[in-house]
Amino acid sequence: MRLRFVGLLIVIMLITLPLHINSEAQATATMTIKMNDVERTNNMVAGVIHNVTIVLPAISDNVTIKAYLQSGYSISNRTNNYSWSYKAGIWTDDLYTNYYLKNDSASYGLSLCFNIAVDATAIASTWCFITYSNDISIIDKLITIETPWAGISMSAPTFYFRVIPYGTGYISSWKSDDAVNSTYLTTKNIGNVPLILTITFESLNAFGSANSFLSTNTTGTFVPNEERRHFIDFQAQSWSPRKSSVKGYINGDPQLLMTPGTVTTKITPQTTFDIVVTVARPGYEVFQMDGVSVQYKTFYTSAYKQTLSLDMYLTGNKTIFLNHDMTNLTFDHFFNQGERTEDELVFSLTDNTEQQVIVNITCSSQPPWKQPSMLAYANFDLRLADNAGTGRFTSTVVVSATAEVTVNPMTQPSVIVIIILIVVFIVIGILLFRTYKKTEEERRKELEDNIRKKKERARKQRKQ
Repeated sequence: MRLRFVGLLIVIMLITLPLHINSEAQATATMTIKMNDVERTNNMVAGVIHNVTIVLPAISDNVTIKAYLQSGYSISNRTNNYSWSYKAGIWTDDLYTNYYLKNDSASYGLSLCFNIAVDATAIASTWCFITYSNDISIIDKLITIETPWAGISMSAPTFYFRVIPYGTGYISSWKSDDAVNSTYLTTKNIGNVPLILTITFESLNAFGSANSFLSTNTTGTFVPNEERRHFIDFQAQSWSPRKSSVKGYINGDPQLLMTPGTVTTKITPQTTFDIVVTVARPGYEVFQMDGVSVQYKTFYTSAYKQTLSLDMYLTGNKTIFLNHDMTNLTFDHFFNQGERTEDELVFSLTDNTEQQVIVNITCSSQPPWKQPSMLAYANFDLRLADNAGTGRFTSTVVVSATAEVTVNPMTQPSVIVIIILIVVFIVIGILLFRTYKKTEEERRKELEDNIRKKKERARKQRKQ
């Protein structure tokens, strides 16, 4: 009887042992999905290579991952069904001739790293991923397959760079001494595909090649949801005065694709930004017209009846005519190259030399009654000698109502006179004080005499 009982226990153990092994394997085996070393939460992007790592409960030389559409399918194809296996050191794409299995898959002890992908046409839905070890199911997971798309969002101001004429040097939008007010643009990978980010620039003759501008922080793979900050660097060359805008372009090249055509890049509309470079003297604006540049100040202050000198610097490769049109101002004369003229100015320009022109004007119009100031305008008309074009630029003058009074030094009181007057006042004060003191003393003596006489009369009356 006892032997039968022992035999029955052995039979039961043999029957339940595979179930026990299977239960233990399912409890300890794990699956991790990563895209470019970034872990995914139970989802994969179609067409993009993922690292699917299986950690086994025990070393196995026969592991298979099967993936299929949870809702089922009538015909097996790339849109709904896959199988990858590792057997005796050989990695295999079981259904599509290794098309969806990368040859850099590897095993490390209990870990098997499958570098795999499903086709970009795979149905975006919930899929079943089942892992088998020695033909026994050890992992059963639901994975969401996403449709691939690439996108970049951008937030950028306009970048302004300013250099002096014919100056050279390196300028950056990053200010080491004022990090808070440094100018930068921000990009974010808003798609689900990793990208290689590139920022390029227009190439304008005005500013040499596109290599005059560089951006920071564009190296490395730009993973989904990653946000970056970029500063712009500018290499100034020896340029004559000018002002120009350059566009910057942001592009993303999808990475980790099974084939180059797996992902259609979808970029958001805001993928360009502006850079404005001004080559001018400090405090001057630039007016440009067909190869001619004028540096001038846009704003002056003065007062009624005062004279004012406006200056400008011209460069270019043309012969030009310069005339004036004043509003609430009176034109006096031009001054150029040591000569004074009231007529239209004519001269030839070169790109490597600045010609200075001084314009003398008078603030001849008085602001209206009870108005502290008024606006006046010095308009200048530029005309090219070859009749190729005309242009106008304007300096605004704020004219105050009262002119500054110039005091003639001859009318100013002399310090000596002031000292003499002070001395005279002191002497007069002393004399008045002495006179007052003498008068008071005489009155006191008179009062004392009167008191003495009354006392004598009183004494005589008592004796009688």
